[in-house]
Amino acid sequence: MKSPYLIIFEQIDNGEKGIFSVANTKKTPFKTKRTFLIFEGKDNRIADEHANKKLKQVPVALQGEIKISTENSEGKKEKFLLNEKNMGLSIPEQYRQKIEFIE
Repeated sequence: MKSPYLIIFEQIDNGEKGIFSVANTKKTPFKTKRTFLIFEGKDNRIADEHANKKLKQVPVALQGEIKISTENSEGKKEKFLLNEKNMGLSIPEQYRQKIEFIE
């Protein structure tokens, strides 16, 4: 079973505009089918506390920080902090995740 891991996306502009591509790049571990944007995450709000049988995800914190706790079907737990706009977390299918929004 694959484990979650951090991805650092490369900047694709000259550094002045802060443009990053996260869809279907060499670093994206799967082909992107849908993109979800979560906005107005209140401080310490918890979202998405469940597992997906087939869905693979790469959350990215565009503003503030996101704490993500993952757990596989065997009970292995890991914690991650997304605090850079070019940082994502590859979460394989069948991983339970808890996402907490921080300012």
